[in-house]
Amino acid sequence: MQALTPFNVTLLESFHIFLSLQLSISRYKEIQEAKHTVIYYTIEMTKKGSSTWKLDKRFKEFDELNNILKK
Repeated sequence: MQALTPFNVTLLESFHIFLSLQLSISRYKEIQEAKHTVIYYTIEMTKKGSSTWKLDKRFKEFDELNNILKK
């Protein structure tokens, strides 16, 4: 059996946290930037038995993440 390295432990802890998160897109807002309108989505992340965090992200950022995950 292989011993766990600090890197392996960090990955396991990260995976455990990921499994305990509930994610939802609760709303969106349109904001005028320069010459065009940009849409921001509010993502709510809740860890079971803990706090809720809210992030505002552009569609462009979701698209970039999607392209990275496809590789």
